[in-house]
Amino acid sequence: MFTLPNGKTVAALSVAAGLIMTLVGAPAVSMAAPTGPSASPVDIDAMEELFEKFGVPEAQQHVLLQEARSGIPWDVYAPAPSVREAWNADGFTYTVDRFADGSFRAVGIEDPRPASPGAVTQCSISTGSGYSNADNCQIDGVWGSVLLGAVNVDYTIVDGLPDRITDTGYGYQKCYAPTTCSSPGLVESDDVEDDGPAFARWQSDVTAAWGSWNVWFQLNVGGDRAYQSNS
Repeated sequence: MFTLPNGKTVAALSVAAGLIMTLVGAPAVSMAAPTGPSASPVDIDAMEELFEKFGVPEAQQHVLLQEARSGIPWDVYAPAPSVREAWNADGFTYTVDRFADGSFRAVGIEDPRPASPGAVTQCSISTGSGYSNADNCQIDGVWGSVLLGAVNVDYTIVDGLPDRITDTGYGYQKCYAPTTCSSPGLVESDDVEDDGPAFARWQSDVTAAWGSWNVWFQLNVGGDRAYQSNS
């Protein structure tokens, strides 16, 4: 769990295989002892927590950690076949792509819960005649040791009429060695469903010993539902 500047506690989520993310700030990172001349620092505790959260077999966890120390990129960082599945954890619904080496990428959205009278809760849902509002929700994207997301996102589902995103909130990131990343920025959005769903896309730059690239995650609201996609 991570605590945002506004005092909210946020579950660390999405996790792609070697795993990672949820949150703002630069918490202390534990460094594993180097195992050789080319060894890289690795945040063992954080990555093991993500592995467990997303069900990575223990035998593959050990191999992934050793590869991370050696600067060897996981399958999630290179074009490779994967198997997709739905995954639920910590009140989030994820879509997870699993790769042969055990690494994975994931994108998920917090499941809204009924609002409690007089209480300020994260990702609460309120309903009226033919509509529902989801407020203060979190979106997660995970690629190996890269965890990105957006919080305080609001959207409205209207039966038979255009759905909409009413607040895109703000982005957060947590990247563990051997990767570093920039805070995700909102790069493209359409607030109201028209020819396609309403959407909001965030993007971040990632750097590792083997190269640099960018990743994105996106909230889609349309067809009377909210769902996610990612790079």
